Amino acid sequence: MTEKYNSIRWFLRELPHLREAGVVDDAALQKLREHYIDRLSSRKGPREYFVLVMGIVGAAMLAAGAILAINYNWDMFTHLNRCIIGAIPLSVGFIWGIIALCRNNNRGEREGAAIVSAGGIATLIAVVSQVYHIGGDFSDYMLLVLALSLPLVYIFNSIGLATMYVFGLFFIIGNSHSELWCSFGIVAFLPYLFYHLFSATPYRPWSRYLACLIAVFGMVSCGKVNPMFSCFSVATLGLLAGRELYEKRIKMRRNPWMLPSFFFMLVLLCIFSETGMDLYMAEKHKAPAVANYWIFNGITLVMILISYLRRRLDVERFMTGLWLLLLAPGFFPRCNIVLPYVEHLCIIYSVVFGALLLCRGFRRNHFTIFNGGMLLISSQFLVHFFSDEINPLCRAAGFAAVGVIFVAANIFFSRRLAKGEIK
Repeated sequence: MTEKYNSIRWFLRELPHLREAGVVDDAALQKLREHYIDRLSSRKGPREYFVLVMGIVGAAMLAAGAILAINYNWDMFTHLNRCIIGAIPLSVGFIWGIIALCRNNNRGEREGAAIVSAGGIATLIAVVSQVYHIGGDFSDYMLLVLALSLPLVYIFNSIGLATMYVFGLFFIIGNSHSELWCSFGIVAFLPYLFYHLFSATPYRPWSRYLACLIAVFGMVSCGKVNPMFSCFSVATLGLLAGRELYEKRIKMRRNPWMLPSFFFMLVLLCIFSETGMDLYMAEKHKAPAVANYWIFNGITLVMILISYLRRRLDVERFMTGLWLLLLAPGFFPRCNIVLPYVEHLCIIYSVVFGALLLCRGFRRNHFTIFNGGMLLISSQFLVHFFSDEINPLCRAAGFAAVGVIFVAANIFFSRRLAKGEIK
């Protein structure tokens, strides 16, 4: 459960007044004060995170200095001495890791031990490869480093190393020898990610950002068979998950899913309504690419289904997932007859979805929902009414109608805002 630290501070300020009013006695006041001060002290403040980051940067600078010094005298060492020098960082990380695991309450030591150990693995692999002239390219090297570093993420529960792992995944994109490992890299990381997303841990907000990076990596590396369906499935999942957080009053920086997913879907709908089936044709690919595609999209679709089962179905959730159902026939050869009409279906879907959001936002006095509907409808007007295929008078009438709706909505919500009725 997310701690409401501002509410706790307010309650601590109210305790003396409660004592004066006779609501609590001295013993109860002391116990309440100690309990809530302990909860406040358990919070990781910005200063503590800053100290952790500075420590990591300092360790990296020391390592860089040592590397430069050794590199200057590298040619004078024998092969054995070079391998021993390359193993020193891993040995330091191993000893540090044992100490950190024994002192399991020190989170900073665990983070440092995990990063140093992973750096030691990368260093040793690089040194051995250079000494013995082992072939391979950079993506092969990164694949081996990531495979050996991932267990350290679980052993030390390190969010720093997990972040480096997620960024490192992008360096294995395009490696034809390890194409299938893209989806395996996602699957192997998901237990760690889900643990922090669904548990009340200090890393939960940051894990949401890591989930965004994993989604981007999956779309780029695993969505080659049918990119648009992968993009729409990720956008749908982000909208559903982001709205669930929004309903829990988790907004702004702690909810990186809702607004980016909405604008991502908005852009996709605009592109799709203009290009139609040109971007939605299932191409023939090799077996590894197809396996990658279905592993990633299978995970995404299962999570979408779970999101629907977790919450009550309403108009917004139904319309959010409806477009995936409309796209599904494109996978089956006998249903390809619907593909020429996908462009028109996309326009109809966007306008209907936008109109429903307009009505819902107007009825509930919810400015955010109303704005979402306006953006869906106006984006379609902007995409299609600049087209030379449409009569200028029709375009003018369409822009005028949208402008009138915008002005009327502004007047309506300005009055409601002055009365304090807008959510």
